[in-house]
Amino acid sequence: MLLEDQGFTVMAARNGREALALAQGSPPDLIISDIVMPEMDGYSFCRAIKTEARLSEIPFILVTSLSSPGDVFKGLDVGADNFVVKPFDHELLISRVRYLLTNRELRRSGKLQVGIEIELSGNRHFITAERQQILDLLISTYEQAISLYDALDARQKELAKSYETLNALYGLAEGLNSCSSEIDVARSAVERGLKLPGVHAAWFYIFDGNEFTLAASSGEPRQLFVDEASCAECKCQKLVRRGGLNTNAIVFECERLTRDAPDQPLRYHASVSLEINGAVKGVFNLVGTNEHIFTQEELRTLSSIGKQIAIALERVQLRESLERKVAERTAELLMILESTPVPTMTENGDGVVTTWNRAAENVFGYRSSEIVGRPNTVLPGDFMQQEPYGVVLASNNSVRDWELHCRHKDGSQVLVNLSGGPLTDHFGDVFGRVYTLEDLRERRRIEEQLYQAQKMEAIGNLTGGIAHDFNNMLTVVIGNIDLAARSGEKDPQLRELLDGAMSACLRGADLTKQLLAFGRRQTLKPDIVDVNVLVRNSVKLLSRTLGEQIVIELIDEPKLWPVEIDPAQLDSVVLNLAVNARDAMSGAGRLTIETSNRVIDGDGDMAQPEPAPGEYVLLSVTDTGSGISPEIMSRIFEPFFTTKEVNRGTGLGLAMVYGFVKQSGGYINVYSELNRGTCFKIYLPRTRKITGDTQALGIPGSLLKPKHRGRILIVEDNDSVRQVVMQQITSMGHQIVVAQSGAEALQILEREGGIDAVFSDVVMPGEVNGIVLADRIMNAWPSIKVLLTSGFPEAALSRSNPGLRARILNKPYRISDLEAELNKLLST
Repeated sequence: MLLEDQGFTVMAARNGREALALAQGSPPDLIISDIVMPEMDGYSFCRAIKTEARLSEIPFILVTSLSSPGDVFKGLDVGADNFVVKPFDHELLISRVRYLLTNRELRRSGKLQVGIEIELSGNRHFITAERQQILDLLISTYEQAISLYDALDARQKELAKSYETLNALYGLAEGLNSCSSEIDVARSAVERGLKLPGVHAAWFYIFDGNEFTLAASSGEPRQLFVDEASCAECKCQKLVRRGGLNTNAIVFECERLTRDAPDQPLRYHASVSLEINGAVKGVFNLVGTNEHIFTQEELRTLSSIGKQIAIALERVQLRESLERKVAERTAELLMILESTPVPTMTENGDGVVTTWNRAAENVFGYRSSEIVGRPNTVLPGDFMQQEPYGVVLASNNSVRDWELHCRHKDGSQVLVNLSGGPLTDHFGDVFGRVYTLEDLRERRRIEEQLYQAQKMEAIGNLTGGIAHDFNNMLTVVIGNIDLAARSGEKDPQLRELLDGAMSACLRGADLTKQLLAFGRRQTLKPDIVDVNVLVRNSVKLLSRTLGEQIVIELIDEPKLWPVEIDPAQLDSVVLNLAVNARDAMSGAGRLTIETSNRVIDGDGDMAQPEPAPGEYVLLSVTDTGSGISPEIMSRIFEPFFTTKEVNRGTGLGLAMVYGFVKQSGGYINVYSELNRGTCFKIYLPRTRKITGDTQALGIPGSLLKPKHRGRILIVEDNDSVRQVVMQQITSMGHQIVVAQSGAEALQILEREGGIDAVFSDVVMPGEVNGIVLADRIMNAWPSIKVLLTSGFPEAALSRSNPGLRARILNKPYRISDLEAELNKLLST
């Protein structure tokens, strides 16, 4: 087909024998024969042609693969004129045919024969040929060698380019594995992409689904990225938005450069769409000088690289997402750690502190920057060897509630409650420990305060109960003495004895009042008071009471808030504290009394407990005396506890102060230093009630005369007290009706009429005590007056019965007190 296209007439044969028969029948001008053929190979066919006289001058070309040098010599042995090596170049074959046909006549005229003897692989070859034949052979061999060299050179260049391409692509894939962010992926792709053969520029877009961002570029023409608007004109971006750019790499001419810079040689893009789960996440562009920058095979390889880039983008996106979540979670945990009120720390396996929260800073004094990254000096050096908890920790187990002394920055010891355990990674390997160090100092202080409060409450309950029973007994004694005094007024000696007995009873009554004051059960008569006025009046009296050697300093707040207290009791408090201060200063020193407004917000001194948050008037009494030792401090408010000499005090002064302050809803703190002095701070709650007229005007009850002698119902369960009361009221000229319980009193009231007043004890057995009885009488018989009496004070009864409307006479009472109260009731 090739020779016919060039105008030659061709005869074709399937093998050497068939070809020989054709040549013998119609000799051709030139024979071209393959070597490997059935029945007769090319060598035998050539020999047969050359040995036949009328055919020997026909030029004969052998087609060979030149698998070995022996092929050429075998051809020369059989008389071949030329060789064509498979695969052969078509133009080379045509030129070889024309050359042999043109020189055919020249070869026939030559008479000189030359011979060549060659030894090859142990065999000797003697080749005789015309000089022109050898020249043809040499020329064909040279031409063949040149052709082979050119083909080999071209192939080597192709291999070199392929190697360079594969090496660059391998470097690109390798670089992607070390990327940790989208920008890293883009920069690595651009940097490695520039190493591809024929690539002069590269750039990388990241696509978030709405906008493209130029993440990296290098070597691009200056006209390419003039502004964001021109960047949006990129053909690759348009294709992505239209869904026309798939994951197969394609090469196209840049529309913008063709339009704006037609002379710019770098106009051809190889674009790769980077897709993750079907969504385009970016575009990778490589630029060359022509559209043949990559072969189709290389484009397929580049498409695979695009998938690797997409995978790298997905990996770094997942990593960035994970790192972001880890960072957020870490920040959240650090925030929780910093916000937790419990000191918390961690250390690594070498005992170096790695975490130290704000609570730990507050408790131990070390700032985080002073201890993190340094060996742990807070925990004792041998705590891991201490039994049993330290040994448990050392064996990588957890412990709870280990009371341990740790080291403060100033060198002092801090008692803590340690809980801790090992820190392990996801493989279960221990890489450190975590500890919580709860400061027990505040807990111990609160426990001591609670113990003290419980102790004081228990003592108060005990003393209050004793005082109540004692009041009942004093009521009987005082009542009988009063009755005896009335009947023995004309006997001076008897009167003197009765007065002595009454004096002793009244001292006993004062003692029970102090006990009730400590137990917060005394009767208070609160009023709205300006503490400054009260203190100023007290200071005037104290100047004479304390003596000239005591300097009294008064510091008063100009606009002091009002308080609602019993002024007489507060005056007694100031007197008690001043007398104690005088004794502590041994008669000489400075006493400072100060008033001020104070707002408590709950952030006070941990060492000195403060009252609940609120507004208070603070009354401070400070002396320069000997101070109070820590051993004594916890007992100063106990009843009958005193450090004074015998007969110098009862030990009830501070107990009364404590009881009054607590009963008034206030608080009392004490601060003292040995040989420097003591400060008592009394917090009284501010009142917002409007100040009224506190001066009680009127006629004493003892001077009031009742409108008439009345009929009095006496209700008392105690036989002794009941007998005395019956005699007292009878001696006043009143008629009496007696009941031993509240229920019996109600029956009498329902059954009988003419009752003017009821005098009842409060504490009685059964469901109807004095409070219930008074309430029912006032509801059912509002005209009947009620007077109650109790060893418990009016304030205590009022707190437990806020609706109480009856008057109360406190035990023990004189017959004159009872007569005055009855006169008030019956005169209204």
